[in-house]
Amino acid sequence: MSFRRARTPSHKQTGGEAIQLPYCNNFSSLAEYDLAFRSQAIDFAAVIGPACLICGRVKCYRPIKPYQRTAIEVEPSVEGAVTSYLVLIARFQCRLYLRTFSLLPIQLLPYHQYTVTTIVLLLLLAQVARRAECLGLSAVAERQIPGDANTTGWLLSCWVRVTVAGLRRAHPWLISRFDLTALCPATDKADELNELYSYLAVLCPRGPPDGLFRIVHQYSQDTLRFFFGRSSQERGDRRVP
Repeated sequence: MSFRRARTPSHKQTGGEAIQLPYCNNFSSLAEYDLAFRSQAIDFAAVIGPACLICGRVKCYRPIKPYQRTAIEVEPSVEGAVTSYLVLIARFQCRLYLRTFSLLPIQLLPYHQYTVTTIVLLLLLAQVARRAECLGLSAVAERQIPGDANTTGWLLSCWVRVTVAGLRRAHPWLISRFDLTALCPATDKADELNELYSYLAVLCPRGPPDGLFRIVHQYSQDTLRFFFGRSSQERGDRRVP
């Protein structure tokens, strides 16, 4: 994977404006990634390349102390086992502008603790429960999801917005690879979970997580954006959807 250089700031912009970039990887789990990170088995210099992602100068960036992120996973194949742990996130600083950039593994979303797979699986569970038992999101969170996951109806509704927004943003990229003619776009906010379900029925016909990680990986590699969620620099620019 190669990165394009981020927009160069003015000379007055020093520090405080962190940039998040997706770290495309083939680790089978976040635990495997974190173990590789802590044992210094990941060559981030090879991932980034010689040029600084902030200013473009060769050998300008330097590694700085990583930060920790909480990651929460719900494993459906182990009776809903919930795992919560801290993972390290690599950070680097541009020596010229003093701005930092981090490489967030694509198994995570920016500003979200739950993994991509967990969010999608729990939303599909919510859709099944809503259709079969006419349950609302709050009832699904209370009755269908393990209590250790600490989910609420409000959190599920936030995930619906985040995932549908990501799919709509990626739609031009997806439509060149998948037949989305059967897609059912939502007509209102209440129908967005159905739209998510119709997308995933095409993207992951055998059900997530099968195929989902490959799509997330390829999209981030092609676009340098996160499939779901908005990075810190996108949050600072209202023009970015």
